[in-house]
Amino acid sequence: MGLVYKKLEKTGRSMYLYFPEQERRTAFKRCSITILRDGEDEASVRYFLDELGIKEGVFIEIDKRIPVAAGLAGGSTDCAAVLVGMNRLFGLGLSEAQLEEMAGRLGSDIPYCIRRGTVLCEGVGEVMTNVAHPCPDCYVVLAKLPVSVSTASVYKQLRWQEIEQHPDTKAMLKAMEEKDVAKMGKLLSNVLETVTIELHPRIAKIKARLMELGAEGALMSG
Repeated sequence: MGLVYKKLEKTGRSMYLYFPEQERRTAFKRCSITILRDGEDEASVRYFLDELGIKEGVFIEIDKRIPVAAGLAGGSTDCAAVLVGMNRLFGLGLSEAQLEEMAGRLGSDIPYCIRRGTVLCEGVGEVMTNVAHPCPDCYVVLAKLPVSVSTASVYKQLRWQEIEQHPDTKAMLKAMEEKDVAKMGKLLSNVLETVTIELHPRIAKIKARLMELGAEGALMSG
C-alpha cells in the first residue's frame, strides 16, 4: 500500500550543517555518485539530465555529515544541492521557481530545501510562503539517538483521528514576529511524536533532560 499524504501546515527554518559536495561534468552520458557516508540514490541526477535533455554525464562526490533518518531532511537536502549544483555546472540559468517546480516532482520536502530560510509550508509541503518576520537567531542543540526512523513508516502508523493537540501555526508566526524565543519554545509541537516516542521512549527522556538544562523548548525533529 502506498503512502497517503495528509494536508499539513508547518513552519520550516533552515540550519547550516555544512558538508562538502563536488560536481564535475563528464563526456559520457552517465552519472556517478560517491557518498562518503550514508546517502540517497541517483534519482535526482538522472531526472535532471533526462528532463533537460543533457547529453553529458556528471560525477558527484558528497561528504555527507547529516544523520540519516533523523528528521533533518538530509536526503532532501542532498537532492536540492544536486539540482542547484547541476544548474550552475551546466550554466542552465534556471530560476529558483523552476528548480522548486522540478524538485516537487522528486519529493515534498525538496522544494523547501531549494528555497531555505523561514517558510510556511502547506498542502503536502509544496505550497510555500516566505515568512515576513523570520525566526530570530537562537542556539539549537541537536541530540541524535543511535536509531533511524522512516518517515513513511511513521505516517502509516499515525492515528490522525486521535490527535487532540495540533501545532498553533498562527501563534508561532506571531511569536517570530515578536522575536519571543521563549514563547516559540512553548509552542513547539510535532504530531509525529505520538508514534515515534512509543517506538523509542528515550526521545521523551532526552526532551525532559533538555528542558531541565534550561532549554526554552524541546521537540523531535522531522
